[in-house]
Amino acid sequence: MENITTVKYQTAFTAFEALLKSLCLNDFPCGMGNWRENHKSKKKKIEHIDTIESKFSVTLKDYGVKHEKVDNLQELTKIKQSPWKEDYSWSDEAEDLRKFAIHSPWMLNEKFIFEFFKSLKISDKNIREIDAKMLLLTNLEQLTLTANHIQSIESHHLPKKLQVLELYANEISSLADLCSKPPPLLHLGLGRNIINTTDDYITGGFWPNLLSLDMSFNDLSDLHDIIGKLQTLPKLRNLILQGNPISLIPGYRGYTIDCLRKLAYLDDRPITADEKHHFKGLSRRGESVLNEANFDFDVSYIKNIPIPDEVKEPENFPEYPKIIRNYFVQFTFLKQESSGADVLEIMDDDDISTNKPSFRDSEADDEQLTSRQQSSMGHSVLAQSPVIIQSPIQENVEDGTTHVKSSKVPWAPGELMIEWKDTIARDDLLSLRNFLTKEMNVELVEEKILAYPPEMEDEIETGSMRSDSKKKDKNKTKPDKRDHKVYIKARNHHQHIGLIHIILYIIIFCYIYTNKPFCMNVKYFIYIIYIVIVYNY
Repeated sequence: MENITTVKYQTAFTAFEALLKSLCLNDFPCGMGNWRENHKSKKKKIEHIDTIESKFSVTLKDYGVKHEKVDNLQELTKIKQSPWKEDYSWSDEAEDLRKFAIHSPWMLNEKFIFEFFKSLKISDKNIREIDAKMLLLTNLEQLTLTANHIQSIESHHLPKKLQVLELYANEISSLADLCSKPPPLLHLGLGRNIINTTDDYITGGFWPNLLSLDMSFNDLSDLHDIIGKLQTLPKLRNLILQGNPISLIPGYRGYTIDCLRKLAYLDDRPITADEKHHFKGLSRRGESVLNEANFDFDVSYIKNIPIPDEVKEPENFPEYPKIIRNYFVQFTFLKQESSGADVLEIMDDDDISTNKPSFRDSEADDEQLTSRQQSSMGHSVLAQSPVIIQSPIQENVEDGTTHVKSSKVPWAPGELMIEWKDTIARDDLLSLRNFLTKEMNVELVEEKILAYPPEMEDEIETGSMRSDSKKKDKNKTKPDKRDHKVYIKARNHHQHIGLIHIILYIIIFCYIYTNKPFCMNVKYFIYIIYIVIVYNY
């Protein structure tokens, strides 16, 4: 029986209180415990000599156990092997606060502690929301809540002095709540969320002081829209958009650099003066930067193909049919859903030019044999003694992919020179990005063709035609029995009417010419029976 674990979510302030409790500010070696050196006892007057003798009769070791000095207490929190050393990585002020709790513990109170913190880094604590209690941290300037489950940010719950807000790897899809009353942020980190549009929330009207913006690994697919919004940020100097579908567009970096002339860093890479000069004017030709991605496929040769059995041992095979083996490389790639997409030449940001479309989705043959070999896209595909497996190749796979196939070459000893290149374009950038995060299959395919002489082909065709005709005869639909019965009944009804007329004619004839009843004339009765029998058959 499977154990279902439920995730217990908490607020940001609850997680902060748990980390604050781990500092043990009121426990040894911090706080006002009896382990501290009692300064007030020094001020007491010594009244009797017995008191002096009793004081010096205690050894230094025994005295130190009860009265630890401040320096020794602080040393216990620094030694790596010390059981009193705690983790201070969640705040730059955590270690200083603990030192303060050792040196001057009488000054600690709730307000002092909350105002002491200027930075918090709370990661992977199942935080669902930023609650209003975070406003108690009045001096907080940096808040990092990465790898949690935050879906929306209430801006009126953020401290007013906040300058850095890092929300990497959460579940944020909309920025509407964040922009209701935003604090004067200098850095906003929204990477690894599920944001597919910024609407009008990432603009200079909401973030006039923003210097750095991280929106990496989201679902942004419209390059012109997002860059148009970012152009309104007057102080933006650092921008991270890598991992978004728009980063797959050729010319993405050049177009972004030319549109945002004040940027100093793009995707964690410094922007040089040469880049700015090289891409100058590209923003005015925005129509040449399409929202689609281009990919080059290049296969030069295949080697290490095993020798076919009919070549290795021809005596074990009949003269006919002749076996012809062709080989090609097949890539599983994303299927193009939309139509009318232009195909551009694969390029870096150094060159932006159009090229003739050369995309080809080859159709699958029925009699193909596949050999699955993991390989990388490059100048050669190596087959390390592939094992040929009989498996039909399907053109359209259920998961929305198709097959891109190289040109075919017949088997030959040594290397098989293919010299094939192709460029394809895809405009569904979000599906393409998701596809590229998975494994892409590369297959070495063997096509087997059986060749016969003309006379054998006629026999094979004749035999196939006979078998087809037999199948057609078997597949003929039988008439409906109910309709057939209706037809027979109608036919018998007409026969019955005609026979009555004949009998009446004969009876009238016999009565006229013999003047006797019909039943008394046996001879004519036999004639009538004979006529009826003949008529029925």
